Amino acid sequence: MPVSSARRFLEMLIMSLILAAGSAGAQQPIERKAEINGLLIHYLEWGDRGRQPMLLLHGIARTARNFDHLAPHFARYYRVIAVDMRGHGESSWDPQEAYLVEDYAKDVEALIVRLELKNIVLWGNSTGG
Repeated sequence: MPVSSARRFLEMLIMSLILAAGSAGAQQPIERKAEINGLLIHYLEWGDRGRQPMLLLHGIARTARNFDHLAPHFARYYRVIAVDMRGHGESSWDPQEAYLVEDYAKDVEALIVRLELKNIVLWGNSTGG
């Protein structure tokens, strides 16, 4: 498949997902917080806790709420967890001003352990990727 055809297919697929998410209903997430690495980390959760977890990680200058339009769609198949990374949204700011990618990664790792998540699907964009 030529690159332009593959790109067009991907664009159509993404648009279909967005439209499907919009019609998935107005399912609201459950808001939760956990103490992770000395910080209070806020996250949103959709779907059944018995399903395979999907962890959504936002980019810089974004929040977990950036996934509100997609998460209800995925919640039909996964336990969706969108995280407000340290210093974003409703999560704590780090008093040590530790905001390197490694710091975010340590928080994600600790949250995974804390929530006892296994067989995770990760979806990230920008810094979250």
